[in-house]
Amino acid sequence: TPGPPQPEKRGAPTLRAVGNRQRGLSVLIAEDNDINAMLARATLLKAGHRVRVVGNGKAAVEAVTGAAHKDRFDVVLMDLHMPVMDGLDAIAAIRRHEEESAVRPVPIMVLSADSQEKTRHAVLAHGASGFVTKPLDPEALVNAVEGQVVAA
Repeated sequence: TPGPPQPEKRGAPTLRAVGNRQRGLSVLIAEDNDINAMLARATLLKAGHRVRVVGNGKAAVEAVTGAAHKDRFDVVLMDLHMPVMDGLDAIAAIRRHEEESAVRPVPIMVLSADSQEKTRHAVLAHGASGFVTKPLDPEALVNAVEGQVVAA
């Protein structure tokens, strides 16, 4: 007789996660600190994702709002404190554009060293989907990015 089916059931989510990973997600990183940007990029590339890095909020808004539907990002990682336009203003601009264009909101994860509760609440109130603390933990970063897409 065949063995119990439980191991197969337990294995199914892992297979799905591997499938998602093989397909690879399109991730935009908006981060003005080269070291943080390099670490996040290398971590996500290693996990099988496609990554584009921009150095400020204005460039992030242009990358997201200027993308054709097929070129849309699956997830955006947004630093809070950047030159030209900070992360909160960039998130607000992206959300305004999505509303005006009637497009599905892209998950935006805020990157910040400030993990205080009030900061988390502020970024979520501005339209962010989640929060990743710096210094970046590679495993937590990959889980956060992939979790946003599963949740979407």
